[in-house]
This record gives sequence, C-alpha cells and structure tokens, in this order.
Amino acid sequence: MKKIVILLGHGSRNVDSINEQKELYKLIAAAMPDYEIRNAFLQLCSPKFENILNEVIEANYNSIIVVPIFLFAGNHVQSDIPEIITDFKEKHPNIEIVLTKHIGADNKLVELVQQRILNI
Repeated sequence: MKKIVILLGHGSRNVDSINEQKELYKLIAAAMPDYEIRNAFLQLCSPKFENILNEVIEANYNSIIVVPIFLFAGNHVQSDIPEIITDFKEKHPNIEIVLTKHIGADNKLVELVQQRILNI
C-alpha cells in the first residue's frame, strides 16, 4: 500500500504565516523520514488541498492520512474539511483517506505555553 501524509493548514495571504507552516512541514518531514509528507492549504494560498489530493491520485497513492494543522475545532475542522474528504471518497472509493484529530487541547501544548511564559 502506497501511503502519504498531507499536513493541512488554513492558509493565509500573509507571507510570514505561509512560511511558518512551510517550516513546520520541513520539521515534521525531517522527524518522520519513513513517511512521504506533503504540505497543503485549505484556502487563500497554494498549494491548495484539492490540488494536492489530485496530485496524490496521479502519483498512484492508495492511502492518504490528512493531518489538520488547526489548533481548535472550528468550522473548517468540523465541517469544511470533512465535506471535502467525503466528496473525495465518493469520487475515489478505492483510495483510503483518513482524517486525524486537529491539534486541540493537549499536554504537549500546555508544556509549550509554559515554556513561552517561563522564557520571559
């Protein structure tokens, strides 16, 4: 089974925001060298999620893991992303696509916030 991971961010018109996600993508890809990982954005900038999904199909991947790089479960996490994935599954029933949980409330995030506070 040929698997790929897509890191899915919101997207922005702000270049600094775009570059931050690209840097996070590089860090995750370096930390997980055994995985094929792609970066994508839901809106406002490229590469767009739908375009990456199409590229993945053309490259003959048959298993996709989508990781929403969203802090909280807003409308995009609860509705927009699942709808895109549902539509994709209907068009490509032979391809497995799994949506992981968003970042959410996590003890590792608590540790990061503590570090930010204590480093002042």
